[in-house]
Amino acid sequence: MYKGLDKFFKGTLFVFIDINIGIDILPDFIGFFLIASGCKHLYDEYKYENMKQASSIFILLGVLSFLLMFTIMIPGFKYINILSLIYSLLLILGYTFFYESIDIDRNYLSMGRIAIVSQLVMSVVSIFHQYLFSSTYQTVMIFLTIVTVIIIIIWLFNIRKLRNQYDNY
Repeated sequence: MYKGLDKFFKGTLFVFIDINIGIDILPDFIGFFLIASGCKHLYDEYKYENMKQASSIFILLGVLSFLLMFTIMIPGFKYINILSLIYSLLLILGYTFFYESIDIDRNYLSMGRIAIVSQLVMSVVSIFHQYLFSSTYQTVMIFLTIVTVIIIIIWLFNIRKLRNQYDNY
């Protein structure tokens, strides 16, 4: 289990840590392919059916993430909001399959659901930002970002702790 969780953990770091110096040094699509590999490893080892589905979704997210990197270069591209919403929904679906498979004592699932809800709310708010007052929009986005980051950090520490429990196996 250690190897699969290790790939998942490292891939999640790639997805959630953005270091930009003109280009993203840790591109999300690499993280998604690492996560998919970790899920596949966990499926092969333990036959968690949801891991197989999560792996497929994370591969799809890797491809979509790769394509989204280039939409910035297309002048007048009108479908970025729709693609971003699809991206967020797939992200939620992939992590839900993962959480439900790996959840041993129900702690991971509840933390995961909170992170999923905050991610979904942030995605929906970002799509409809032109209808909100500027200061309200900024306040809501700052709050949701802080909540999401805190939850993700706690969740990553829990995954790391679970991964380290299987270090000797």
